Formats: sequence, C-alpha cells, structure tokens
Amino acid sequence: MMKNQNESAETVIWEGKPSQLMNLGTYILCFLFIWLVFPIFIAIWAYIKTASTKFQITTQRIIISRGVWNRITNEMAIHKVIDTRIVEPLIQRLVGIANLQLFTVGDLTEHVVLIEGIKNSAYLRDEIRKFKGESDSLLSDIIINNAGY
Repeated sequence: MMKNQNESAETVIWEGKPSQLMNLGTYILCFLFIWLVFPIFIAIWAYIKTASTKFQITTQRIIISRGVWNRITNEMAIHKVIDTRIVEPLIQRLVGIANLQLFTVGDLTEHVVLIEGIKNSAYLRDEIRKFKGESDSLLSDIIINNAGY
C-alpha cells in the first residue's frame, strides 16, 4: 500500500504528565492528619496515580495512557476534536496549571477527553487546532482523490 504524497510523517507535538500540584489539597490534608498513619498511604497512592498518567499529542493522534496496576491507553484521531475548553479551578490557577477538555465526535470510547493538570494549556489547545485543521484539509484531499474528482 502506497502512502499519499500529501500525507506527512506523524511527529510528536507535545508530551507530558499531569502536574503533582493537582494533588496539593490531598497532600495538605494528609500532612495535617499524618499522626493517623494511613494518610501517608493516601498521599503515596495519589502521587503514583498521577505519575502513571501520560499524555501524547502528535500531528495525527491524541494518546492518553492511565493506570497503576492495569494500563489503559486511549487513542483517537486529532481530526475528531470538534471543540475545546480550558478549565482553571482557583487552586490550579494559583499554581499555574489548568485542565484542557477536548470534545470529540465519532469516538466510541470517550466523547470528552480530559488532559488535566498541565501548564501552557492555551498553547496546547492552539497546537491541536492547528493540526486539526491540517488533518481536515488532508482528509478532504484523500476523499476527493479517492472519489475521482
């Protein structure tokens, strides 16, 4: 199978993990009740759970891997993103992180994809928009070429 001339190689736009600052409230509560001993395990679990999440945005796909014991990797085409939203709760805004919500169409597993606790969410949103637009025009070219127009 030959690749279309217009198709470009898939490259990574952004790769990251949620900030541990997402767990700031949990860490503070665990520190306040450290004398009960079990909050130590709650804090450790929150750290491990956040550290085991990975986000990757390429020129063609959005890949999210989550899981400590069992890893689930969700992958979707970037052209399926129809809208975005940046959510900045007060505590996250104070520490400079935000959540990026991606609203998708045609994805059977998730209609709203959440990329949480990231810095520079506006930059990432703009990059997704830029490559979404490129993939839409590429998809149109492929459809037109295959239809014989």
